Amino acid sequence: MPKLENSAVDRRFWGTITDIGQSHAYYSKPVPMDRILTPDASLDELMADSQPNNIREDERLVRWIHLPENNVEWVEILMIKVLETPEAVANVLRSDLWSNRVRGAEKTIHARCLRPVCADFSRDLATTARNRNNRTMLVIPYLHWGTNREWLKLKNTVHLIQNGDNSLPGNTSMIYECQHRHRKLLKSYLNGDRPLHIRRTLDQFYYLSLDDKDMEFRDTHQTVSEHFQKNSNRCRPTENKTGDIDDFPILMVDQLCCGFWVMVSTVITSFPHKWSNTEGFDPYNMTEILAAVERRLVTKEWPIAVESGQILAELIANECSGIMFDIAKYRDRWLQVREIYENAIGDVANKESELFRTFSSSLKTPRNWGARGVEKERYAIGEEVELLGKIKDIRDELNMIRTIFQMQKMVLEDSALFKILQMMVDKRIKELDNIDQHASQAHEALKHILDLKQKQANAEEAHFLSVQNIESAKQGQAIMTFTIVTIIFAPLSFLTSFFALQIVEFPTLTIGFVLEIIFPITVFVVIIWVIYRISRERCRFRRKMEY
Repeated sequence: MPKLENSAVDRRFWGTITDIGQSHAYYSKPVPMDRILTPDASLDELMADSQPNNIREDERLVRWIHLPENNVEWVEILMIKVLETPEAVANVLRSDLWSNRVRGAEKTIHARCLRPVCADFSRDLATTARNRNNRTMLVIPYLHWGTNREWLKLKNTVHLIQNGDNSLPGNTSMIYECQHRHRKLLKSYLNGDRPLHIRRTLDQFYYLSLDDKDMEFRDTHQTVSEHFQKNSNRCRPTENKTGDIDDFPILMVDQLCCGFWVMVSTVITSFPHKWSNTEGFDPYNMTEILAAVERRLVTKEWPIAVESGQILAELIANECSGIMFDIAKYRDRWLQVREIYENAIGDVANKESELFRTFSSSLKTPRNWGARGVEKERYAIGEEVELLGKIKDIRDELNMIRTIFQMQKMVLEDSALFKILQMMVDKRIKELDNIDQHASQAHEALKHILDLKQKQANAEEAHFLSVQNIESAKQGQAIMTFTIVTIIFAPLSFLTSFFALQIVEFPTLTIGFVLEIIFPITVFVVIIWVIYRISRERCRFRRKMEY
């Protein structure tokens, strides 16, 4: 039963009840959440007002009840209201499908979500083969988007609720006001026994253990975000106490919780809605899933007529899966995620081609060993490293998106249902692989340029060293010749100077004594020194040649 203290919050949020009848007729009505959850009014009573005759209760094929947030408490209360027997309630709300599937509840708020699953509610009930799959639960993540301002307000408000008024980091104006309905929702349901699951950015979905500082940098440097910041005329400044903050889109990962009953033809879904005005980026509301499903129902674009809860659930899940990735004819071109990534990869590939042409042209000019600035520019790798980091980030984000589709595929393959959706998800994975292949080619091309620059630098350095070795050898030979001459003629010069002295005090120091004693010693020393120098120069030359 709904808690009385939360009724004031519930009535500020509107769910949607849609009845689908014969010949694609449907009637959709927004209803406050407190009216949907209350046991005092049945769903038929809520829909009785102004309902068309062609989808009256006896002619209704499917009823779809949508909740505007992933509030587990809302879902459980609604299921209790819809199910007929206590046995069915106990089976549907068993822990292995709900509380045991909550991931990250004990860690961070953003890590909290239900693990993907496609499960049969009735597997433990004594049902016949005919209605074995009459109750099914589907939980899948899907790619969506929000704005920078919305993300900042959500993050700061959650931090405020969790840590108090004095703990807000940075910009304190980017929070929801005390009486704002979203702040009331967070305060009432964020830390409950069956808590609210809030929206997550793409990086928060994939990197669960990063701290807030690293996460903030990654979130604001997404490829989509940088695309809008580059096209600054599409960004809307938001005034605050610390200056202007550009409002631009950020990729988010939301969660679809869907339960449907084939026999009674009732579908219950919950997924979050954007919390801010996005007219500047999606003026025709083409990325709002609720509106997208209604357009499908009106235009009859789904290949199978919606005659059961299973078909409607498959249609809704397909819209969630492809809302940000499929090519939409009437969608604003600024929200074509595939085109944004393809253009970003194309920009990197084009710059890589320019860098390669510049490097190739520089090789045609002989190297000027004295012009250090020119040579430094030739082998500079700053631009290549910057582009390499950019393409690595793009591929990292593509891998995150692929992980989302892989989770969807894994869940769908475990079920015999949703065959059309399985084919659509497989198609999206293949398209994403093609985009990543182009990114991989640009990645490899950049690494090839860096490798070529390194090899060319090594080749020129080796050539320079060989020239230096030749010059060193010539210089060594000249020094060797000079040394030999010096060694030979230095003693002779000494003897010449010695004979010029008038030494009468040493009568025994005659020419014969010099020729017999001093000169042979001098010759022996010269020969030993010459042999030593020659052997040393040979060893030195051999080491240079081996190098």
